[in-house]
Amino acid sequence: MPEAASGAHASVTLSDILAASCNADGGWGYQRGKSSRIESTAWVALARTPFSSDALRWLTRIQGADGWLRDDQHAPVNYGFNALALLAMTTAHRVPGGATALARNLLGVKGLRFDPSPVVRQDNALQAWSWVDGTLSWVEPTAYALLALKRARQCGVQMPASLAERLDVGERMLIDRVCTGGGWNYGNAQVFDKQLLPHGPTTAVALLSMRDHRGVAAVRDSLVFLEQHATAERSGLALALATICLRVFDRDARAALDAARRQLAVSLRLEQTVTLAALLVAIDDRPDAVEAFTVGAHDA
Repeated sequence: MPEAASGAHASVTLSDILAASCNADGGWGYQRGKSSRIESTAWVALARTPFSSDALRWLTRIQGADGWLRDDQHAPVNYGFNALALLAMTTAHRVPGGATALARNLLGVKGLRFDPSPVVRQDNALQAWSWVDGTLSWVEPTAYALLALKRARQCGVQMPASLAERLDVGERMLIDRVCTGGGWNYGNAQVFDKQLLPHGPTTAVALLSMRDHRGVAAVRDSLVFLEQHATAERSGLALALATICLRVFDRDARAALDAARRQLAVSLRLEQTVTLAALLVAIDDRPDAVEAFTVGAHDA
């Protein structure tokens, strides 16, 4: 694996740090010593480390009889993180059987529908994906659901006929919410006649889910935005996601990657599992490193 070379950390790899952060139950928390969580463990599985199979086993082990993954029995099911878990399952040589039930569950999720409002000028009838039940549709859970379901379909997971309709609604929701000039905020593009600013990480995830529609104006404009602003947000996670997205779209990711390497000292010090795993994906130059994030034909 690539070296996470930076000052005193020159001999330490990201992979080593992640390996040392594994909990006794086989999962990963957001930081070393914290309870194992779905999001952080899914990112470890996506990073293609020697122990990513361990992360995948933890994910499949916590899947309930109803098909959902829960890392806190007292909290509502997090649909966005379940979608990320499904995406991780598609990295397995043989996709776990539980992927079918999880995919079918995700297809049944719908954000709230509400009447048109002068506050937010958007199509409020579009019911894409929410973070948890009984809430509005948001960009990130919608993007993760689209990406995971498309990847699962590519990997041969059997899907019901409702897949096409749900993908269409999710894609239309993202196109409807794109910011002026391209890119995505977290939910809305405009509130009280004020145009909201797009964010790099949100834009990167949304673009990954829409790669099979790269000819659509919203996708083209958003890709241009990301190329121009890939290094604007100086967090390790933002830079990692930008790098992954640009690599998937076969665009020049060198500036984002260089910025991510310069940010490594801070990222290593914070030891945030999601960030370290995403950085490991971003700096891994093996051809299949970003395969799980790739959907649709190259020239679609």
